[in-house]
Amino acid sequence: MREIARVLKPGGIFCYDTINRTLLARIVMIWIPEYLTGMVARGTHHHHQFIKPAELARHLDAAGLTPLAKQRGLTILGKKRDGNLIMFTTADLSSTYIGAAVRS
Repeated sequence: MREIARVLKPGGIFCYDTINRTLLARIVMIWIPEYLTGMVARGTHHHHQFIKPAELARHLDAAGLTPLAKQRGLTILGKKRDGNLIMFTTADLSSTYIGAAVRS
């Protein structure tokens, strides 16, 4: 985060999406797509690298980045034939979530 903040100009916006480190995220983001359906190559995701929303918020704050709004959950329902994901935002952060922060 500090490197992101360093290279971001003042007033610049950092947008992110990431995966929460929960059992649900492990099931939804690793077991189902990598092992059950094969939609994603095995080994693509590593549960220990996922980050909880509160941890990410602390890293943003320590780097001098201010959240623009509350983080939002991101629910992925599958893939279209063209490869685009079918998804929508929600208040549930238990699997994947998105957000944005600004450099003061």
